[in-house]
Amino acid sequence: MQDETKIQVKMTQVVVFKVGAETFAANIHSIREIVKVETITPVPNSSSYISGIINIRGKIIPIIDLEAILGIGNKDDPRPYIILIDAPGNEEEIVGMLVTDIQEITSYAESEFKTAPKLIKSKVDAEYISGVILPEDDEDKDDVLLFLNLEAIITKSVQKEIDQVTSTKTNDTIAKEEPIQ
Repeated sequence: MQDETKIQVKMTQVVVFKVGAETFAANIHSIREIVKVETITPVPNSSSYISGIINIRGKIIPIIDLEAILGIGNKDDPRPYIILIDAPGNEEEIVGMLVTDIQEITSYAESEFKTAPKLIKSKVDAEYISGVILPEDDEDKDDVLLFLNLEAIITKSVQKEIDQVTSTKTNDTIAKEEPIQ
């Protein structure tokens, strides 16, 4: 009888999505939920990367425009999906990120994940890129995917803006509908 050796390949499940015309992937374990955009309420005097806030099941959630953060795409492109993630360091705080399209949920082998080249800094901030995915022997998958670190996108400056948008004062004003003076 021949000795059967089982080779275990570690697989990582990812969500593949588009921001503008660019295709990205993110670890599915970073994502809490994906929802369709209903209505986003703009927040006056917020940063250009804050699209506004939404109400999901009674919770006010700030929405970040990934096109603005990553410096890609066209403001006129429709972005009908929101990827919801837990804010780093605070699992009770949820942050939404606008994306153009959700393409698929798939898995890649550990061997398909590579270190991102330093030259990608010119297109997207390198701190947001965990690496690249080079699919092996699969004609249906793109040649290269940028693997985003969604938590890194919520930087201190973004977190500060989110804290302002979701502060108790803001929520009380929205809830009570007090007139602005």
